[in-house]
Amino acid sequence: MGDARTDRWSGHREEMRRQLVAAAIRAIERVGPQVSMSEIASEARVPKPTIYRFFKDKSALAGAIAERARGDVGAALADARRRSPGTVGELVHTALTGYAALLVGHPNVARFLFMGDNPGVQATENWQSAAQDVAVMIATIIEESGGAEAEVMLHSSMIVGAVTGAAVGWFSGAESAGTASAFVARVEPAVRALIQLAAAEASTVIDFDLSIRAPVSR
Repeated sequence: MGDARTDRWSGHREEMRRQLVAAAIRAIERVGPQVSMSEIASEARVPKPTIYRFFKDKSALAGAIAERARGDVGAALADARRRSPGTVGELVHTALTGYAALLVGHPNVARFLFMGDNPGVQATENWQSAAQDVAVMIATIIEESGGAEAEVMLHSSMIVGAVTGAAVGWFSGAESAGTASAFVARVEPAVRALIQLAAAEASTVIDFDLSIRAPVSR
């Protein structure tokens, strides 16, 4: 049996880390991806040295933020798979909407994660994590369409890159006031085209009106 005081301290430490990560995310949204530790401490309402009691440096805190946000993106894609959409097109739309909710609803966090604006964040790792989730979706779509087994990571990475790149223009252009649904409407045709390219390499063509027989699982 563990020491009760140790268990309580461990629980307190984990809760405090969660609170600091949440405060950092709020600060990123308010200030931008280049937020300082002082600004994060101000948002968390703690002295700056307190942050260093729980994270050895800004890179460690940035890594925890990235892990939290990656989890949110992965959860959105996983939720799309669990819902068992009726058709292939509905699956693509639902998954893209979940991803776009982060990109459009939390643009500074998206920049922090995927665009390398902060040296403490491994942007490539974050891209790869998202691409792996997209790859599961594409592989299932190809299987449902009767295609041969194919390597789809390249096309998955292309989709993540295309959507994230489009978000950069969306944020900085005249359309930046648009909603996530408007963003999805603009980029979904390109995503479908990339899925068709992946399907062509698997010797099949995707019918986006095709019914999906089972939930997509990772």
